[in-house]
Amino acid sequence: MQILPNGDIRLPAISIADCDVPLASKGHFSGHVVIGGGAGRITQTESHLEMNGILCLHYRPDVREVREQVRFDWFDENGEVFSHYFDCVAVHQDGTKTAFAFKAARFATPKFLRKLGIIRAQAVALKVIDDVRVVTEQDLDPTEVHNAWLLHGMRHPDPEADARAAEVVGVARGTTRLDELSGEIGLGARGKRALFRLIAAGRLQQAELGRLSPEIRVICSAAPANDPVPLEDPATDAAA
Repeated sequence: MQILPNGDIRLPAISIADCDVPLASKGHFSGHVVIGGGAGRITQTESHLEMNGILCLHYRPDVREVREQVRFDWFDENGEVFSHYFDCVAVHQDGTKTAFAFKAARFATPKFLRKLGIIRAQAVALKVIDDVRVVTEQDLDPTEVHNAWLLHGMRHPDPEADARAAEVVGVARGTTRLDELSGEIGLGARGKRALFRLIAAGRLQQAELGRLSPEIRVICSAAPANDPVPLEDPATDAAA
């Protein structure tokens, strides 16, 4: 949801998944998360691992777009055709596409991996994707998950604070601490939140590993690497 300057509300765009994920399930977690610039777009997930993984991908500077539940039709050794749904496909800044399968380690069996290998070979041969990655709960970095959720919580714009933060960062050079930049902005917590949004946009980059905090050192970049682009969908204007 986005609150416009005139007070109107703009709802997120509908999901572009090729199949819907049931919201109610007795056997596992399922849910929705809104990602993207502006009002954002609803993204469906069918596990907590998948939600964390998609959010981490969304805030990686080398990723331009994330699409969930992407259908690919493949055939087995008998020529029978089946539909497979990649949990998500990440489109990178250079245009390459990586499909992801988020799977609990106990379910990433040799049988599953052999089947996915066949699907990968066909999808790559048809240039639908460039690679497939299997991600288990052991592969996600807890620090990256923490940082992704923190940036996600700071995503809503504050025009005054954002303009002031962009001005301060625009003349800054080299490496500095976030709290030093916040002091120059002079808007307290609003300034700190604006700086986190600049990290999400790529205008600020971490100069050291670790959880994001006011004390972390960052590198100021002259040009944004990952500015969120407002998603356009006629359906989002219905409630505006």
